[in-house]
This record gives sequence, structure tokens and C-alpha cells, in this order.
Amino acid sequence: MKSIIYKITIALYLLIFCAACNKEEDNNYVIPADKRYLSTVTNDKGETLLTVTYYDDKKIKMISGKAISYRYLYNDEGNVATVLISAPDGKIENNYIYTNGKISSYTYNGTNYPVTYNAAENSYTFNYLSDDLIKLFFDKENNCSKMITDDITIYFFYENNRKGCLFNGSNMGLTNFIGSLPTFLFFQYTLNVTTIPLESIDGPVSNKLTNEYDSANFLVKSTNKSTSFDENGDMKTTESVMNYHYIEL
Repeated sequence: MKSIIYKITIALYLLIFCAACNKEEDNNYVIPADKRYLSTVTNDKGETLLTVTYYDDKKIKMISGKAISYRYLYNDEGNVATVLISAPDGKIENNYIYTNGKISSYTYNGTNYPVTYNAAENSYTFNYLSDDLIKLFFDKENNCSKMITDDITIYFFYENNRKGCLFNGSNMGLTNFIGSLPTFLFFQYTLNVTTIPLESIDGPVSNKLTNEYDSANFLVKSTNKSTSFDENGDMKTTESVMNYHYIEL
């Protein structure tokens, strides 16, 4: 009887030991660079700011935030054809028309707006709805490098030798945010959700981002220090922290 109990005890010990080893191996496991896709973005309190899901072909299917979500539909060429936006105050549908692979117009809830592409500048000019005229310039990585609206110019600078949280998948700073400008700015300014990590943003509001990377050179943490003026004209600085979590696809 004692022999049986002894054998059972040893077996249980080995199972616990092996489970601990496996857990340790899992904690040390690094997702291969070509299979690493953004899953969630959390703040320094551990609260989820953003969740990303994917189609079987690894294109982004949906991005969900605390109060708003974006569902992406693609055309046969793999370009974003429709963005369905769900928010507490209603739903919005953006549709995109392409000419020679470049956006030539977008439709916002049934109203069409033309988009002009300048190949020499790699820029897009369009009206954000019926209001401001916007001009977006893109670099060779298709990240926005400059935005001009009225008399305001904003510059975006990147850490070109690093991998952003959307290094794989789709770049949410790309031209599918024509027609969804507040979302484009939210991802760029606040969450640093791009293919190449932002280093700083210069404009009416200045942002300095301090980024941390893992052994595979992927962005894992970003601290965003924003400097602006309050309603009294006094300088103020705010700081936010984002943590990036990945899944293997």
C-alpha cells in the first residue's frame, strides 16, 4: 500500500514539475517575426485600449476600442473597400474607390468626396467631409510623414530601424483613414499603432514617444509625452503608457 502511495506521489510530483517547465518554456517563447500580429494594446493600469482580430488570410478584420469599433472589408486586390464604424451615437459606413491602386474617392454615409493623388509627392488631397481641406504625405513605407490642414502643418517622425506593432497585417496609418481622420489621428497620436514606431510628432501639439523593444526588435511599450497649451495659454504636459501584446498567426 505504501509502495502504491509512494509511486502516486512521485508521479504527481513529476507532472507538477513538467507543467512548471512547460510554463517556463512558454514564457520564454518568442513568436517568429513573420508570424507576429498585434492582439491588444493596454495602458499602465492593465486596461485594454484596443483589440484586433483577423481574417484567415491575416488581414485585419476588426479593431475594437472601449466605445468604438471598426470592421474592414477588402476588394479583390486586397485594398480596404469598406470600413464599418460602430459607435454609441450610431453607425457610419465609409467606402473607397481606387484608380490604378490609389484612392480616387471615398463615400461617407452615402455622400461622395473626391480624392486627388499626387505621385511625385506621394500625397493625397481631400476634404474631410464638407469641411477642412486635408493633404496627407506618405513616406516609402506608406506611413504618414506630414499632414497639412488650413494653416496647420504636422510632421511625423519614425524609428525606421524598428518594427511597429502593425509590422505585419495592415497599417492603420495608411490611406484607408481618408474619411476617418479622427481615427487616423487617434491611432497615430495616442496609441502609436503603425508599421514603424513613431518617435515624435511636431505641430501645435508636440509628442515625444519613448519606445521599448523585445529581442525580435518589436515594439512592446511606448510612453507618449504630449506638450500643449491649455485654455489659459499655459504649457501643460500629459503622459500616457501603452503596452503591445501579440499573437501568432
